[in-house]
Amino acid sequence: MEIYGNEIANFGLKQTSGQCMGLIVGGHTTNTYVHDNYVHDGFGELFQFHGSGENNATHIVRNNLFKNSQSNGMGIYGATDAATIDISDNTVMNCYSFAVQANGKYYKTLVKLHDNTFIACNPQDTLSHQYIRIMNNAIVEENNNKQYQQRY
Repeated sequence: MEIYGNEIANFGLKQTSGQCMGLIVGGHTTNTYVHDNYVHDGFGELFQFHGSGENNATHIVRNNLFKNSQSNGMGIYGATDAATIDISDNTVMNCYSFAVQANGKYYKTLVKLHDNTFIACNPQDTLSHQYIRIMNNAIVEENNNKQYQQRY
């Protein structure tokens, strides 16, 4: 599945829990590629992932702009079969909470974060990495991410 070239804005206006996300890669999906999208100005998470690691599936999130959320920038949640997701060259900015929340919940989701830019996201959990919240069985590998405090 490939998702690209979209602009998604003003989502989650009713603020219904579990129904407020901008761009979602649903559960049990395999071999996904999300790139060159602009997701902005919403109530819930700008991007949410629930993909599967079944049959060594690959998941790539690259070169997206995620901006202005009343929640996390990205929510990475393992649904089945210990998914691995490669997240690179994205900009996540102006989030109320974390730039990335990784939650393995039932499986050991592996999140490879590299060469991303995180701007003005407010970490709510001082025990986690500055812009990243790691929960349950999630595993996060970080490399060459940049973080800035100033809002734009």
